[in-house]
Amino acid sequence: MKLAIMPIKKVKNIICFKDNIKKGNYSAHTAGGFILPVTLHFRIFANVQHNKGMDHQFTDDQQERIDIVRHKLKFVENKPLVLCIEALEPLTARGADISQLIAIAGGVPVTVNGQPLQAGGADVIILMLAGQSVQQSMGAMAGFVQQPVFSDLKAIKNNRLYIIDAIRYADGQPASVVELTEMLAEIIHPKQFIFGYEGSGWIKFAL
Repeated sequence: MKLAIMPIKKVKNIICFKDNIKKGNYSAHTAGGFILPVTLHFRIFANVQHNKGMDHQFTDDQQERIDIVRHKLKFVENKPLVLCIEALEPLTARGADISQLIAIAGGVPVTVNGQPLQAGGADVIILMLAGQSVQQSMGAMAGFVQQPVFSDLKAIKNNRLYIIDAIRYADGQPASVVELTEMLAEIIHPKQFIFGYEGSGWIKFAL
């Protein structure tokens, strides 16, 4: 069964989650309640080109910085599944705006449905907790890491858990959007990008 990629404006509140971790099956739920089968590497936000669907007005310099990220990843085939978390209780993923940036930065955006187990298939997990700095987010991690399923998460096993400063980079301003795109790129593809945000804008969380 083939699934046509619909324009991002017509597909709202997409939820891609792992129904069965062992089988590796994913589904995409639309706001209208339709369930669409998708493969592991299907990217609902993959056709984000020239910032279509984004409301931000960038300067020429800002646009060039985003284009550099996009063009450098144009022929990269390895697109890891990326979960960006906004809240831990209940476990909530960030919305479409961040999903678009993850796609530009060379990742496949996925989310969860309130259950930590559904984060199991993500190759990369990024905490960008609403209204919290890196230090505050680290404090909030205490309960999350104590959950039995935590050590079984693929991203944890591969040491790919990161924290981004949401206070500084989640304000929606064009400059922040550009910097966040660059940060996501160097987190998702560290061999291709080094923008220098590690330690100031984001950290790698190690147990």
